[in-house]
Amino acid sequence: MTLDVSAEPVRRLRCALFVDFDNVYIGLQRLDPAAAESFAGSPGHWLEALTAGSDADGDFERRFLVRSCYLNPSAFSQFRPNFTRAGFSVVDCPSLTQQGKSSADINLVLDAVDALAAGTRYDEFVILSSDADFTPLALRCRASDRRVTIVTAGPAASAYRAVADTVITADELLGLLLRTDDDLLAAAPPLVPAVPVTGSAGRGQRGSGRGGSGRSAAAGAPTGGPSSPAAGAPAGAVGPAERRGDEPGPEDPTTAAGAGTAGRGGRASDERTPEARGSDERTPDERTSDERASDVRGSDARTSGGVPAAEPAPDGAAYRSGRLERPTGGARSAGARAVARAVRAADRPLNGGPLAQRAQAAEPTLVPGWAGAGGFFPWLARELPQLSGAQGFVWDPERFSEADLPGAAPVDLPPLQRQVVEVTDIPNLPTERYRVLLTALADDVAAHRFERTETARRVRDACQAAGEAIGRGSVNTVIAGVLYSGLDLAARPSAADVADTWADNVVGLCRGARMDLSPQDVAAIRGWVGGGLARR
Repeated sequence: MTLDVSAEPVRRLRCALFVDFDNVYIGLQRLDPAAAESFAGSPGHWLEALTAGSDADGDFERRFLVRSCYLNPSAFSQFRPNFTRAGFSVVDCPSLTQQGKSSADINLVLDAVDALAAGTRYDEFVILSSDADFTPLALRCRASDRRVTIVTAGPAASAYRAVADTVITADELLGLLLRTDDDLLAAAPPLVPAVPVTGSAGRGQRGSGRGGSGRSAAAGAPTGGPSSPAAGAPAGAVGPAERRGDEPGPEDPTTAAGAGTAGRGGRASDERTPEARGSDERTPDERTSDERASDVRGSDARTSGGVPAAEPAPDGAAYRSGRLERPTGGARSAGARAVARAVRAADRPLNGGPLAQRAQAAEPTLVPGWAGAGGFFPWLARELPQLSGAQGFVWDPERFSEADLPGAAPVDLPPLQRQVVEVTDIPNLPTERYRVLLTALADDVAAHRFERTETARRVRDACQAAGEAIGRGSVNTVIAGVLYSGLDLAARPSAADVADTWADNVVGLCRGARMDLSPQDVAAIRGWVGGGLARR
């Protein structure tokens, strides 16, 4: 079918941007010095990344009418030209106390309040900081019916979730600084999901192929059945069915002798006998009675219960043969980019339902039939095969895994610990899992050079090899917490040192959230999050 590639006008938001430079730069230095230098040295890069956004109403573009940066000139004056060149108004905020506290906070708040009362109505206020000092300002902006986006380089994200429309966490900021906008859309070999996306397309849905054809509904790739061209291929290999574009690969089965030649937009000429062609390629008259009966049973199964299951995604041959036309770049990219931005900005796996609505809002032509894919998850597997999905959720496999899914490893914590998890957003893990995680982290930095991304991946793998379902998101949270608390992981600290620092960080988060903790509460929290390894 042919899709209308016309796009609706993109919404443009008038925005005011306020950067608490000292806080952000120091916070990033603790987490990743390279990211800190990218933030300070190339503000135009991350500013451009912030220009594009997406919400429940679809895509939008930010127009930063106000760009203000507040920095201490005695410590960071060398970065002033970089921000001036990027169109920022740089406000000097020298130290006012012996402790080095600058006036950045008060100057930022005063300017933001002035912007609220300005003749120009700013649709959104974007604040970059690494602490929770600006919660009252966010509340003030929300009371004036303005959008609020908080970009934080510290552990303050949980404090902002209830008062801001969007929160970009420290991990997400690192990704924004160190990765390009189109990383999830890059033309690199895609990551094949360990669990087929449509295998659990939603609660109560089934993603089985028609009549047990042996094809994965997620990627449209053969699963290794006897007639599969990819049978015996190594796990994770990218088969012809997963290639993007209309050109067949060098070993594409459609280029074999006797396979016929696909005309552009038309059905391939195929001189093979009906028996030689796969069941999906034969006409209804050529199919056997058993295959036709299987179709009927599959149709009944898909419509039973009132909830239609996800249709299997068409394989690559369906597009190469002309049986289906691929959507053209403009129509496809709008929905795919909206999903990619949402997944990249998420701090956890996302529910597929709202994500599907976001894709359709960005690309209305997807509403009838998902551009021939038959459902959101098959469409997602075709357009963004590097994403993973299961149990109705979608995530970036470079940052999360199935262990990060809500309820993947339910833990019934005591009331105090449950409150700590809800208030601080720390991983919901029992004592024994924290012990495994902290020990694995200490063992890894003792054996390997600390590099944040690779270390997190190895620690996650070590935890899962030990039989504990600990996701990479949990590992990243602990690493960020100990780094922000001043622990040098490159110095190869012991497991007890890691546990002490992580426990100190969690107690500090609780006190920052104004939790009233008794000495007994502090001891209970330290024993829990320290995995029994914390010494004090």
